[in-house]
Amino acid sequence: MTISAIQLRLDNWGRWGRGERFFSAQTSPLYQLYRENNPDILTDAPQRPRMTDPADAFKVDQAIAQSCLLYQKDMLRLKWVKRLPFRHICSRLRIPRRDYERLINKAEKQVEDYLQSHEGFRS
Repeated sequence: MTISAIQLRLDNWGRWGRGERFFSAQTSPLYQLYRENNPDILTDAPQRPRMTDPADAFKVDQAIAQSCLLYQKDMLRLKWVKRLPFRHICSRLRIPRRDYERLINKAEKQVEDYLQSHEGFRS
């Protein structure tokens, strides 16, 4: 399974929407504050390799708001922010499971097209 550039950007948008600064949701916010305020603790522990990009996430958020229909916004939010399995998304939005892939791909394509036309999409 190959991950496209738009899927990476949507993943970043999802992490930003969940309030995560790092890729892993396993770290407690209290522990993160403790580490930030105590520079002596775990100084030789590896840092998280990648952080969210809030500026890019905001651009993706604007693209979703401008280019998608309401059900597409909900699909993207449930998939990337809430991380629900497709069965739950289909039941919440009352769409047939057989149509899920087509609809989610169409929504992602619309966001990608909007970003390409408005900012010179980076891949």
